[in-house]
Amino acid sequence: HVIDGYMEEFLPIINNHSETCLELEDGCILFQVSGDRDNPEIVRIYEEYRGQQDVDIHNSTDRFRDLNANIEHMLSEVIVRTTDLLS
Repeated sequence: HVIDGYMEEFLPIINNHSETCLELEDGCILFQVSGDRDNPEIVRIYEEYRGQQDVDIHNSTDRFRDLNANIEHMLSEVIVRTTDLLS
């Protein structure tokens, strides 16, 4: 949930992070940022990686650490859900 008044600052940062992850991380195969239709303060981020090792690599990058440091004051809540493909 993005705190009211921060969306204009938040979106360019998260969109840049999305593009950078797709460009620099071979294991990142999807990174999409979308807005909730019913609540404009909710941003949903969908990420897909080839495997857990790629998730771990992503989470250990300086870019990921810097992103969180730059946006944490803009967020009132962060909910993370992880899934596995069942195919």
